[in-house]
Amino acid sequence: MRADRVHGARGDNAANDVGAALPADLEELIADVRRAGDEVRSAEAEQAYRLALLARAATNRRASGGLPAMEVCARQVGVARTTLHAFSIIANRWQLPELRALFLRRDPEGRALSATHLLLVGRLPRAARERWIERVLADGLDVRALKSAMREGNEPSPLDIVDEPRATKVTF
Repeated sequence: MRADRVHGARGDNAANDVGAALPADLEELIADVRRAGDEVRSAEAEQAYRLALLARAATNRRASGGLPAMEVCARQVGVARTTLHAFSIIANRWQLPELRALFLRRDPEGRALSATHLLLVGRLPRAARERWIERVLADGLDVRALKSAMREGNEPSPLDIVDEPRATKVTF
C-alpha cells in the first residue's frame, strides 16, 4: 500500500496545505495522534473480524434451552443479534490482514473506512466491492452517501441493517 493512501491526501504536514509550517513539537504530537489512530483502527479491524468469526460460528446453532446461539452471543458481547449476524459477511469476504489494511486507508480528508462501509459492499462480487471501496476513498463517501450512490448505481440493496444505529459503531 502506498504511504499517501494511509493518511489520505494530507501528507505528513496538513498545515503545509495552507502554506503554514508547524513547530516541531506540534508535528511530533500530530505523528503520535496518527499512530494512536492507526492502532485504534487496527484494533477495530480485529474486533470486526472476531465478531465476524463469532457470527459465522453461531449461525444455525442453539444454546441450552433452545435459544438461537446468535441471539445469546449477541447479548453477551453487547450488540444486536442482527448486527452480529451481519458481521458474518465480513468473515466470508476478508481475512484479518486485509481488514487491517482497509481500516488504515484514508479518503482525501483523512477519514478511514468503517465496518459499516464494508458491510454495505460485502455482499457484492469482489470486483464491485473493490470498485466501491476505491470510490469511497477517492470521493470521501460516508455511509449515508455510499448507500445513496449504490442505490443510484442500481446496486442491489446490500444490507438493511445499517439503518439500525447500533450497527454503525460497535463498541464494548
